[in-house]
Amino acid sequence: MSLLGVFLLTLLVAEGAWGNRLEGAAVLQSQPREGEGLPFLPANTVRYLAAPYRYGDLLLEVYLVPAPLGGLPSPGHGAPPESATAEASWEVFLCPPLSAEKRLSASRQKGLIVRSVHEGFRLYLTAPGEFSGHCEFLQSFLELFLFFLDASPGEGYRRGEGFFRRPPEFPAVLELG
Repeated sequence: MSLLGVFLLTLLVAEGAWGNRLEGAAVLQSQPREGEGLPFLPANTVRYLAAPYRYGDLLLEVYLVPAPLGGLPSPGHGAPPESATAEASWEVFLCPPLSAEKRLSASRQKGLIVRSVHEGFRLYLTAPGEFSGHCEFLQSFLELFLFFLDASPGEGYRRGEGFFRRPPEFPAVLELG
């Protein structure tokens, strides 16, 4: 195990002793898991990595989808078949430097879905309606995720087929606000 892995494991164990609650931080609750078919979109075959984060009493879920540079997954490569009506329900919100959109979820527990495309990844965040730190969460997650991903060995690891063969880790603690 690398020195970074030992550090993160120590941090998670120590954090667990505090009851999974760090003031002003979202804490990873379990390892990322691979899945197919984003549960909050119409029938689809999108491959993703997902993991839960706890922020105070709120449970947030992150879904990460690798996408071609410069955009969304292309049709036939797992792109969600969202209709024009479904696409129109996304509302743009300011989250510089990211482009981000949000919409209400049909589920009460996941009152809001936020999505952003950045550096070849589409990131979805599902959160209860009372969560207001969407932008800070997206910025913090992507900054740390891309930092650790860039520090990982292997050029092809970042995107493409290698992404699911040896999935990257998600940041253990995200400082918000």
